[in-house]
Amino acid sequence: MRCLGLLALLLTACGSSGEGPTPATCARVGQQCRLPTGPLGVCQRADGDGFVCTPQH
Repeated sequence: MRCLGLLALLLTACGSSGEGPTPATCARVGQQCRLPTGPLGVCQRADGDGFVCTPQH
């Protein structure tokens, strides 16, 4: 039983962050997003109530 706990701990430490794939749409400022051209971007507040995915550099 102790081995199962150790295995779970190792998988948690080395596994994914649990967030899933990078989304193409934004839900909050600072979230990573996928730009239409493919590279990663970051979500920024847009005019009005929405967000827009902008290049990181």
